[in-house]
Amino acid sequence: MSEKSKNKPETIDQNLHLPTSYEGDHNFALDSSILRENAFYRFYKHLGEKEVGKNTGPVVEWAMRPWSKVKPDESGWAEWCAAAVCTAYLEAGSSQIKDLASTNANTLWQRLVKRGQAFSLSESSIPALGDLVFFERNGKVYHVGLVKEYDPKTKQLITLEGNAHDAVRICVRTTFHGFAHVTQ
Repeated sequence: MSEKSKNKPETIDQNLHLPTSYEGDHNFALDSSILRENAFYRFYKHLGEKEVGKNTGPVVEWAMRPWSKVKPDESGWAEWCAAAVCTAYLEAGSSQIKDLASTNANTLWQRLVKRGQAFSLSESSIPALGDLVFFERNGKVYHVGLVKEYDPKTKQLITLEGNAHDAVRICVRTTFHGFAHVTQ
């Protein structure tokens, strides 16, 4: 069974909440910012939930359900980090994620690059809450999470990740491949 962590990490605000309404006209940047925040908080609800077995259990099923008709099993095929961020965006109301989604982090990255929504860290492009962050090994993207915050002084990135040591966890990173926005 899935277990929820009773003690949330100190690196995250314990009073996270979503505004109850967004009425009126908003510009595109504000709308995408709200979408990214909403996706982050949807994913955050699963903080501390762990796999049961090898890539199975309720949190894995939550992540995979919208993207695969095959239920995760003990073969371990459901490496679910990409599915988890995509499901969080789907639950947040993203219309775009249905076309972008993948259960494979590298495929998700390539789709975002092709749409011009991927970016590298620079003084003018700093990741924000809910942006996707990708990690590489041996020149290939293998893992994805969502940005909680980035500190330009320490160059530390705090992330929310699925399938991070078999659970949804807050992680502190100093190396990463790149970032992307889901804009709608």
